[in-house]
Amino acid sequence: MQIELVKAYRDSRAHCRITGFPNFGDGLPALEREVHKAMGLVTDDDATDGDGETDEAGTEELDGLVMEGIEHLKSMMEGVPGGQRVAKLLDQIDLAGDDDDADEDVGEEEEDDPDLYDVYYEDSRVWQEAHRERLDVFLRSWPAVRGRVLDAAFTYYRDHYEDIWAFWGGEDHDKLTLPDPTDRSVVEDLFRIDAFYLREAPNNMGISGHCTWDDEHGFGAVIKDGEVEVFGQASDAF
Repeated sequence: MQIELVKAYRDSRAHCRITGFPNFGDGLPALEREVHKAMGLVTDDDATDGDGETDEAGTEELDGLVMEGIEHLKSMMEGVPGGQRVAKLLDQIDLAGDDDDADEDVGEEEEDDPDLYDVYYEDSRVWQEAHRERLDVFLRSWPAVRGRVLDAAFTYYRDHYEDIWAFWGGEDHDKLTLPDPTDRSVVEDLFRIDAFYLREAPNNMGISGHCTWDDEHGFGAVIKDGEVEVFGQASDAF
């Protein structure tokens, strides 16, 4: 596994690209697409194009209609008292929309990179080589730790399943992402690590990310000396 610093922030956080990391949740995007299809939110035709990429034609058409509407409103303001001020406000809305699109493009690129992770550290506000070394030590131990994390995830999922289904489930399609807790293999595609926390205590690492059983709070775990000490919500990893 290789660690590449992508960007460091002055708030005890960095973005790192970690290649070769055996994460969980490889099948999660496909499961969630199946749920959306079952709910009628997307279809095979309008969800993807021939290359499997998201079809943006509908979004571009909507943007065009919005622009036409703005231009139409501006023309209606000609000769109207206060119309020039309204037209200027409409221009600002247009410009703000362009900036938002640019920001969204950057965000989408990051979201589409499965090797990009947040790394947090408590002992400093700035990224240091020591943080890379600590993360590298943990990643080298991961092949032995991964199965223990999966066991802990399944135990949590099984023990809380009744409440999980009552709150997040209820429909037939929900079984795609909230299957019955028969064995640990059912949860392997239901959660994914997005962040690592280099906790202040030595040999103490937090992990957190998205999971299907708690879309609001996510999952979190603390691993100490290679053992899963805590498994719960994302806040437990801090």
